[in-house]
Amino acid sequence: MALNRVTWLCLTDNKAAVKTLHKFNYKEEGLLREYGFFEGRFYDVKIFSILKKDYMKDLNFFSN
Repeated sequence: MALNRVTWLCLTDNKAAVKTLHKFNYKEEGLLREYGFFEGRFYDVKIFSILKKDYMKDLNFFSN
C-alpha cells in the first residue's frame, strides 16, 4: 500500500498507548474533546499521526 499518512486515536487516559505512540515517533496533533462515546459516557481523545516522509527519515537513520 502506498500510504502517506497513518492516523491513530486514543483515549487521553490511556497513558500506555500515548507512550507507545511517542516511542514510534507519531506526532500528537491535538485533542478531540468528547469525541469518543462508550458505555453511556463521552471521552476526550488524542489524535496522533505519522507521515511517510517522517517514517522514511527514521528508517534511514536506523539503517546507517
